[in-house]
Amino acid sequence: MDLESIQVILNKVFNPEHQDIFVEGNIYDLVRDFYAIRKEYDANGRVIYEGISVPGTPEDEWGWMIKKYEYDENGNLIAVKFAEGVNWFFFPWSDRALFNYL
Repeated sequence: MDLESIQVILNKVFNPEHQDIFVEGNIYDLVRDFYAIRKEYDANGRVIYEGISVPGTPEDEWGWMIKKYEYDENGNLIAVKFAEGVNWFFFPWSDRALFNYL
């Protein structure tokens, strides 16, 4: 991989507005293609929790970044919050309902 491709990856990784990266003629989605994903849905089929981790991370061990999605009375997404207000891989997926979401 050349230096330009590495810089593109670094720019995308550290810029949360971008999730797609282009490397050597291929487009990758950083989350879908490189991380394990777990989701919990409500009775209406809406995602309420989403967890992302490095593949192989046990669900009951720290290493998950967990988001909670909030909806208004019409079912419109109004907020995406992180466990304890931290957008990093510090939490067990299995404890997702126990955290404060900020």
